[in-house]
Amino acid sequence: MGQDQQIHEFTISTEELKFVRQLGSHDETLASLLKSVEAGRGGKFRLRLERFQAEQVRASLTELLAQAGFEEDYSPTKPGRILEELIDRFYIP
Repeated sequence: MGQDQQIHEFTISTEELKFVRQLGSHDETLASLLKSVEAGRGGKFRLRLERFQAEQVRASLTELLAQAGFEEDYSPTKPGRILEELIDRFYIP
């Protein structure tokens, strides 16, 4: 399996999952990738994604952050902070 086809595991909280599912209802990419969510331990959930899928998630989240993640003074809103955290989490070096 090549590096681009490796499966990477990402963990998200219940609150983050609810937030992303809400966003996914308006974003086809997020909605389709959320189908792979598995229940984990301690109220956490796992997503197993290939690199290109993680990049798609990051691109969708970044677009949403640009649209509605900041106050008028450019400080992040609460949803903006969650989006920033998720964008960082789905980064694969």
